Amino acid sequence: MNITIDTQCFDTGFSIEADIFKRKPLFEQMKRLILNAPDSNLVFALDDIWGSGKTSFVKMMQSEFKINHSDEIDVIYFDSFENDYQSDPFISISSALYALLKSKGVCAENIASKILQTATRIGARALSGSAKIALSTLTAGVVNGNVIDKSAEVISNTISGEIESFVEDKIKSMEQEKKAIIDFKDSLEQIYANTGRKTLIIIDELDRARPDYSLELLEKIKHLFSVKGLVFLLVMNREQFEKGIAYRYGDINTNLYLNKFIHYWFTLPKVSMHDLPHERKYGRTTIDEYINRLIKKNSSLGISYNGAFAILISLLIEINSCSLREAERCISTLLVVDNHTRIANNNDTYHMISLALVCFLKVVNPSLLKQILKKESNPDNLMEALNLNQNDMLNNNNIKLLKDILTYYYLSYEELDKLRKENNDLVNRIEGEYRFEANYIQDISKSLNNLTIQ
Repeated sequence: MNITIDTQCFDTGFSIEADIFKRKPLFEQMKRLILNAPDSNLVFALDDIWGSGKTSFVKMMQSEFKINHSDEIDVIYFDSFENDYQSDPFISISSALYALLKSKGVCAENIASKILQTATRIGARALSGSAKIALSTLTAGVVNGNVIDKSAEVISNTISGEIESFVEDKIKSMEQEKKAIIDFKDSLEQIYANTGRKTLIIIDELDRARPDYSLELLEKIKHLFSVKGLVFLLVMNREQFEKGIAYRYGDINTNLYLNKFIHYWFTLPKVSMHDLPHERKYGRTTIDEYINRLIKKNSSLGISYNGAFAILISLLIEINSCSLREAERCISTLLVVDNHTRIANNNDTYHMISLALVCFLKVVNPSLLKQILKKESNPDNLMEALNLNQNDMLNNNNIKLLKDILTYYYLSYEELDKLRKENNDLVNRIEGEYRFEANYIQDISKSLNNLTIQ
């Protein structure tokens, strides 16, 4: 049995069916920025944690522009993580850009001649292996074979010499190289001048690519692609990306460094518990919605979308600032738990509370789960480690039940026997009329012993 997840169809853009987190207003905001920002070389960023849905958002964004705004904005999607095997991002971005030109039917002969003048300097290292093939890739076919053949001698004369000669030539011809860059940027500006459309280049997974590649890409955007009509959207987890900056440049102010390149920052909109009224209503936060959706799509698991399991695991994920991807993994953990039929038919609230706790900790904090199984610490400290406080207990009955099950779990055999004889209310509620010891946490954890989640 495989868990069914939301395999969204990005081709429909921000349709009601696809936009489950209601993020179209952010798209509209970004669209207005692209069309109206005074910056002639606009660069803005989407920053959020891993697994929050950034890639889904920008792919829906790409489709939305194609469906409804193709007369205003052209879009290129570029995955930097998939392309970081290349030595020079200049070639990668140029290739993607010229592929778009070809698909749009833009006359590119003048631009192609500019590339012939600039590629030997800007992309010489990348092209040195095979000039004809690399140039064809660089231009995505917009330079025809005859043009390449005619220019072969020019390229060969530029890059076929010894490395020392090439370096010497670069030093002597710095002014020519500067002019080549100016010519290259002029050719890029012709795109907007000829089409009347801005070009949005989405750079995804910037924080996951090789740090040297990502930073090179960032600097190439500023120095080579900052022209009127070209707009860049950088998609990243800023915290992780700043680590890459520090790795390369040492002890510098990473915030100031990024501000040299990026004009505006956005985050994905999400509804958290703090956005809701004091009396929290289930099914209103972003995490609630996603957990709810996953459970409904996987009804064979036997989990009620508005039952104790769903409510508690949503709350734990929310309070501990976990991502949508971690939420998905928590639900996926149910696949490994023994005896799905028993889960489906189990109406014991304490069992479902324990199931939510174990599934959550297995994904998010396995070391804390080990502490519980070894009966280290105590219930109060565990609640604190889960970021649950007294106010949470007062406002949510499922958190009270969690505290109950942890309190019960930490009772010694002697204490448990004594409380049974005293007809203790807590013990009665958990064990029921049959007075069987409730080993929910141990039993569920045992069924997951061989599972490790990365």
